[in-house]
Amino acid sequence: MFEMHNVDKVFYRGQVLRRKQRVVQDVSFSLGPGEILGIIGPSGAGKSTIGKLAIRLLEPSKGRLFFEGRDITHVDRRTSRRLRASMQIVFQDPQASLHPGKKIGNLLREPLRLHRLTTRSEEPAMVKRMLAQVGLNTDILDRYPAEVSGGEKQRIVIARVMALRPRFVVLDEPTSMLDVSVQANILHLLMTLQQEWNMAYLYISHDMRLVTRLCQRLAVVVDGRIVEQGPVEEIMAHPRHACTKRLLANRINNP
Repeated sequence: MFEMHNVDKVFYRGQVLRRKQRVVQDVSFSLGPGEILGIIGPSGAGKSTIGKLAIRLLEPSKGRLFFEGRDITHVDRRTSRRLRASMQIVFQDPQASLHPGKKIGNLLREPLRLHRLTTRSEEPAMVKRMLAQVGLNTDILDRYPAEVSGGEKQRIVIARVMALRPRFVVLDEPTSMLDVSVQANILHLLMTLQQEWNMAYLYISHDMRLVTRLCQRLAVVVDGRIVEQGPVEEIMAHPRHACTKRLLANRINNP
């Protein structure tokens, strides 16, 4: 369904000297329908950049991207907009995804109008269904993001994403900024929706315990490179790279 082939991402720092920084190097992986691939590695390894490249929030400096057999590395604005409905992302910080000056009801209607998913008369029923899917009530619609909890904010973000019925979703540490008490509920919600709609997830995390529980395959990222990838069971049983061994040891020492 999704393939990344030999992708690099280079940023240039500084106004005068223009220092070159390669943050992603020769990254390749594939993801099938309904599959969950975990991207695991230490902080600053380039995991989030890989996620943004995958859904074209960033343009690759080199390499190619394919979605459902089509080369999407360079597409026009109209095609990019159509792809956006099929390829979505849930960020680490839900607050950053929600305009603080807009009520929840307006935030939920935005993707419906942007992608022309319903008529105006159908919107109230659709919004109600969106809320029900993520376990929220309609009394939240007249509130602002600052007036709801972190867990509720992330549920609203998920409702906006899932309204588009995407086939590929990047989850960039979607629970790491939430209270421990609500993390399990959000993960359960994400997994329930994934199974219901057979979506492919690219799950980005630094928590080996989490990805080994949720994912079928893992890709270990160090300094912008995938240094090891394969089925979860195989990597857990026979880790090859030193970083993988450290992550697994930390998982065992901190159950």
